[in-house]
Amino acid sequence: IDAPVSGTKAPAENAQILVLASGDQSRAQAAEAVFAAISKGTKWLGEAGKSTRMKLVINSWLIGMMQSLAESTRLAEQFGFSTDDLWQVLEGGPLAAPYAKMKLGMIASDDFTPQMHLVWALKDARL
Repeated sequence: IDAPVSGTKAPAENAQILVLASGDQSRAQAAEAVFAAISKGTKWLGEAGKSTRMKLVINSWLIGMMQSLAESTRLAEQFGFSTDDLWQVLEGGPLAAPYAKMKLGMIASDDFTPQMHLVWALKDARL
């Protein structure tokens, strides 16, 4: 069984990550107890290796979203808008991702604590 997770530091500390599992599910009984203890759920994705590939898909999306969020936030600031102004426009619409709200809050409070180190993002981007 391979079982990478989807989620960053804060959700992991609160057992709010999602386990992406793949492999022989009939042999997963012991792992299920661990998955339940560390996550909000498990998504089984089929044969061994598929969950790792899905993790790369998710990280690709995340890297793109973070780049766009950083650039959009900077552009908003250059036009005289705050990160709160940006979120208030996004909120309630189709672009109001909870992850974006969390990151905008961090940016607004000058909290640039790494949630995913760049070396790991680059590793995934190059795959």
